[in-house]
Amino acid sequence: MKRALIVALALGLTSCAGTTPPPPVIQIQKVEVPVPVPCVKDKPVAPDYPATDAALKAAPTITRTLQLLLADRLLSRAFEAQQSAVIDACAALPQPTN
Repeated sequence: MKRALIVALALGLTSCAGTTPPPPVIQIQKVEVPVPVPCVKDKPVAPDYPATDAALKAAPTITRTLQLLLADRLLSRAFEAQQSAVIDACAALPQPTN
């Protein structure tokens, strides 16, 4: 009885040792990694505003003063539009996650 048990255990152990593990499966996967890039290539340059203190004091008439102020306002609005476009372009880019 003991002998049969020992033979059965020996056969069981040898059957486990005789199998070889399957070779590992190698798969190539494409992983996309976000790369941070600067969103601003050219920073908008502020214009030279015509409505300086000296120009407003030197204006001969109220009409000229208003023309200077209107030109200043139009330049300011155009500059703000350029800045908003740059900020919107940066906000539209996906942000890197840590």
